[in-house]
Amino acid sequence: MTTQSPALSPFVVVVDTREQLPYTFAGLTTRAAKGRRPLEVPTVRRGLKTGDYTIVGMEDCLAVERKSKSDLYGSITYGRDRFKREHERLSGLQWAHVVVEASLADALTPPEGNRTSPRSVLGTIASWPTRYGVQWWFADNRQLAEILTYQLMEKAHTEWRQHTDESTRRPCESPSGRVGPKFSAN
Repeated sequence: MTTQSPALSPFVVVVDTREQLPYTFAGLTTRAAKGRRPLEVPTVRRGLKTGDYTIVGMEDCLAVERKSKSDLYGSITYGRDRFKREHERLSGLQWAHVVVEASLADALTPPEGNRTSPRSVLGTIASWPTRYGVQWWFADNRQLAEILTYQLMEKAHTEWRQHTDESTRRPCESPSGRVGPKFSAN
């Protein structure tokens, strides 16, 4: 059996220095059309203004905030003001995501010892994406959340490159203006 040579990710992932349990993006593979080859994802650690993950050159237009289930509960209860400020910063980005390392059903079951009402948690989950324009995603576990985080960044990177001319590209901007799900390229 021959070993496939790895493919290199088309971008470098920036991981916030405050991220305590960072994703390594190890074990990812390319899509079927590219032969499902092992994917090498280069990363760098830097302090980010918002979010836990972004792409080099896209720091001002893309952020992914990772939340474990217990972190989610802490962020929407005693850390609510800080999490609101995080959403306010995220709301100014073209691509802004919160990825939760739990299914929605699991996220509505409080961690042991936490007495927060599931209805209150659901209220935040239902209202904040609309209020702040930040997409929330639920993945059944950490591994799926890591894959989802990479794919969200990959889609944003592809969209950004399709709407910009490399010779005149400025970070997160196209010749016709801002692009992304919140902004029209025309």
